[in-house]
Amino acid sequence: MHNFKLPRLYAIISFEKTGIFSVAEELIEYGQALMSGGVLIIQLRCKDNEDMKLLESVASELISYKYSKFSNCKIIINDFPEYVLKFGADGCHVGQNDTKVEIARSIIGIDKILGLSTNNIDHLSNIDTSLLNYLACGPVYRSVTKSGHADEIGLDGVKNMTSAIPSLPFVAIGGLNKDNSEAIYNAGAMSIAVVSDIKNAYLNGNLIQYIQSFETLNV
Repeated sequence: MHNFKLPRLYAIISFEKTGIFSVAEELIEYGQALMSGGVLIIQLRCKDNEDMKLLESVASELISYKYSKFSNCKIIINDFPEYVLKFGADGCHVGQNDTKVEIARSIIGIDKILGLSTNNIDHLSNIDTSLLNYLACGPVYRSVTKSGHADEIGLDGVKNMTSAIPSLPFVAIGGLNKDNSEAIYNAGAMSIAVVSDIKNAYLNGNLIQYIQSFETLNV
């Protein structure tokens, strides 16, 4: 499972309680725009169990769209491995307090992608990396899109964690954007996860330019 390569840009669609990103049609349109713009991995993040019907609706539509037009894009479901097989998603991402890695892998099978969030070196020492395709490290900086997260790890944390397990690719997450991405890549992360930055590019009408700009970075 160590042959998986992360693209430079890892887009997260975070479901919101209010506004346009709390409406299925808007979320679907956004996800389709990401795929059309060239994003190669999208995570659907719905942290509220009350919004499961919304997640089901969006996941079903986006995965159908992916298979009809953009089969090279990977769609990852956050927290809920059972939805991976239900909708034909490409994989699942779990956190330290979510479904255990061993259980998630047993649910989704060996052919699906499985990622795990980590925040410190101790997290790395207690996992079976043979069950994983990639790791996430962070938050690198303070994030405005996720409440109650762990302490920031900074660039040194990215360097220490990526060097501790060189056999797996890392995606860095937390307060990341186009402006600070180059330093993150140079610290050892193969990919950066973006939430607000890419959403703002979409809302401002410059999504394609934003996505393409990551291919010209000096890394």
